[in-house]
Amino acid sequence: MKKNFLFTFSRSNVTIRRSFVDSRKLVDKNDDDDDDDEEETKMEKLDDLQMIINITCETLKRLSSNIEEIKTILMTKDEQIKTLTEEVEIYKSVADLIHKAMRKRRKKIGISAEPVKSDLLIRRINKDIRSRILIKEAILANDFMKHLSMAQIEEIVDCMFPIAFERGSTIVREGDVGSTVFVLDGE
Repeated sequence: MKKNFLFTFSRSNVTIRRSFVDSRKLVDKNDDDDDDDEEETKMEKLDDLQMIINITCETLKRLSSNIEEIKTILMTKDEQIKTLTEEVEIYKSVADLIHKAMRKRRKKIGISAEPVKSDLLIRRINKDIRSRILIKEAILANDFMKHLSMAQIEEIVDCMFPIAFERGSTIVREGDVGSTVFVLDGE
């Protein structure tokens, strides 16, 4: 007699089905053979059932172990998500504060240019190379003027002229309104 076992596993429960396929045709036997066969079949069934129970127990143990591992992994991932979410919230609040501070700072900075007359005569003053370099470096270091084009910077350099002041004299006071650019050379 050929025996086939079919195991079916699902998430909620384990279903075990056993099917026997008789590969030979039944022939008439005497009653003694039937009793022996019946006893043998019962023993085989018991052995088969015991094997199925053992396999099922091992499968359940393995599945329980897998479930515990997955629960541990999920708890770890949940903690990581919670930590990362808190960090994102912190970074968002800091970024918002920085953004607000930058907006306030931008509002305070500004240059207002007066309209240029089209018939304006530009007077160019001759300078030595050292003075030209000093003036150009001062303009490029100035936060308000460093974004000018090189042609505009060259025009400013050409138009600047020297003025001598005595040591200790006041040239400009903080808060004074003015339209003059000073480049200091000396001590």
